[in-house]
Amino acid sequence: MSSTGTVAGICSLASPARPAWISRSAARENAPVVIAFHAEIARICGMNKSEILAELPRLNPADREEVLERLCELQDFDLIHGAGPTEEEKKLLDDALSEFERDGDAGKPWRDVLRELRSAGRS
Repeated sequence: MSSTGTVAGICSLASPARPAWISRSAARENAPVVIAFHAEIARICGMNKSEILAELPRLNPADREEVLERLCELQDFDLIHGAGPTEEEKKLLDDALSEFERDGDAGKPWRDVLRELRSAGRS
């Protein structure tokens, strides 16, 4: 499945009707492939969360990477277009900002932290 497709869109293709964009002759010639495709999509679309989680360890590394990338895309979308932080998250952010404003210490630049970590690894 491509990362640009949606499960809902692909699941709608799992119906037994021939999609309009597949000619009758192509459908006859490729019937075994189309049937296998429909069966696989129907299997995937019918999976609940626990079944999906159980299947993840069986995926090869490339497929797991594709799943991870798609989950990250969905997470990014939710962060940008979602409901925003919860009340608890807002409180945590406000508390962190208040602490920073009281302390004023912005911490160390990342390059300094990275240098310290690298030098600690050598000793």
